[in-house]
Amino acid sequence: MEEYPDRESATNEYAERFAGSVGRVLLKRQSELLLKVLALVREDLGTERSESPQLRLLDVGGGHGQVVAALTADLSMGLTVLASSVEALGQVAEAVADQRVAASIGALHASGLAAESFEVVTCLRQLPHFSEWRALIAELCRLSNSLVVVDYPPSLSSNLLYSIFFPLKKRLEGNTRHFRLFSHREVVDEFAKHGFTPIFREGQFLLPLVLYRALKSPALISLLEFPGARLGLRKYFGNPVIAGFRKRRSG
Repeated sequence: MEEYPDRESATNEYAERFAGSVGRVLLKRQSELLLKVLALVREDLGTERSESPQLRLLDVGGGHGQVVAALTADLSMGLTVLASSVEALGQVAEAVADQRVAASIGALHASGLAAESFEVVTCLRQLPHFSEWRALIAELCRLSNSLVVVDYPPSLSSNLLYSIFFPLKKRLEGNTRHFRLFSHREVVDEFAKHGFTPIFREGQFLLPLVLYRALKSPALISLLEFPGARLGLRKYFGNPVIAGFRKRRSG
């Protein structure tokens, strides 16, 4: 486990894992689920914040740039990326320089940003690699006044074959890292400590991503995923999971 996992996920080497036609399929599925979560709360947020249509979004550890396009496609959303260092801005450095995205530098689990200063806080590709994952969840909840979205690798998924596929993953990606597996219950319980309840959870892919990278065929991805998607297996047993948590309202 690491203290600065966003520095790795912001590198060009990491970005290459999601390059090409297969990479676009993987990122498209991730973005679709992210926008699906946002759609669940967008109407509520618009009603609650009638004085201003713009939603403030924070992407924690988002120097990988994987969700910037999805989050900034709607001009009523203002995006800030929190990175552990200037170098960790990585793939969003240009967007920051062009002022399309704002940036904040600080520890991911102790940012120094004001509490509840964002309607939506997202954190992808960080939780399974972060040494203080409970502290990270606490900070995500502290910063959000409405919704937190995370991803994580669930133990009840293709990760049951983790020990078998990791050598292949290491051989294909070279600098791949070990990661922590989570049960859904421990993630839900951790968010509950900070007043957040689950409103969404859906798996991205039924089969290991490393297999799809090895096959190098978007058509095969669609073919292999179709039965599981049709039967609802991907939603409940897919990996990694995109999960949304809503802040409980008093009264």
